[in-house]
Amino acid sequence: MKIRNGFVSNSSSSSFICNVCDEHHYIMDGDPRESSWLAVCENDHAFCVSHLLKCKDKKPIDYIIEFAKTDDEHRDLVPYLEKVENYTFSKFSGDNCKSKDIFDLFGIKYDDKKAFMDAYRKLEFLEFDFSNNIPSKLCPMCKFEVITNWDIIRWLDANQDTKEEIKEKIKSSFDDYIDFKQYLTEKEKKNED
Repeated sequence: MKIRNGFVSNSSSSSFICNVCDEHHYIMDGDPRESSWLAVCENDHAFCVSHLLKCKDKKPIDYIIEFAKTDDEHRDLVPYLEKVENYTFSKFSGDNCKSKDIFDLFGIKYDDKKAFMDAYRKLEFLEFDFSNNIPSKLCPMCKFEVITNWDIIRWLDANQDTKEEIKEKIKSSFDDYIDFKQYLTEKEKKNED
């Protein structure tokens, strides 16, 4: 059985498997912080940005405003962000951006392309900075909504007998490897149900 968790690298591109939904993402140069589809929390858990929109206690825009208020580079965006009701990631940057939304949000005249580009860049940098510094209270792994296989293995390792004690238990519980393998197969099937 292969357990592939997090990043799987192959030269300059990497494949990331989201721990929440198992979706695959391909990332150039192996850096999840360069991907517009991944969010990275303050504890370095990386996951699909779409999972941020499922937060139950607050709207994502509230966290973004909170983040912008504490950051000198983004503080001037707060009055505009407070007008946003239905926020989705990349609403104001990337593929989902609609120019009209930015013109309307900032009250920019439709022929003022410079003001539009300034606003667009500011929002894009805000989303990028925020999605790479997600507070732990928004992270599915930090909130234990999802517990990764790796964390389960680490917990088991920290809370079990020593390796030698486990070996002795296996030897005393099974006649041979066939019995041991059959036991594991039955347990795995039972756990899947």
